[in-house]
Amino acid sequence: MVAHFVRDEGAAGSNPVIPIYSLVQEYKKAEALSSVMDRLSLRDIKKIAVAILEILVYLQEQNPSIIHRDIKPENILVTKDLQILEQ
Repeated sequence: MVAHFVRDEGAAGSNPVIPIYSLVQEYKKAEALSSVMDRLSLRDIKKIAVAILEILVYLQEQNPSIIHRDIKPENILVTKDLQILEQ
């Protein structure tokens, strides 16, 4: 997370500086799970499902818990050897 600040020229009040937050992510060379699903074996599907569940357990154990609200194949990145990448 990167914070930078802008001045609101039309702001009425004593603090016309507004913080703006941006999320910066590194590039990951991988494909969306949705684009490789038709090539997966049952063994591959189980491997990916276990990896995703381990990630979700880890996120839930954080304090405070982290909740991912948009889990879908388009948002899951996998490498050629079917490793799940963190986004």
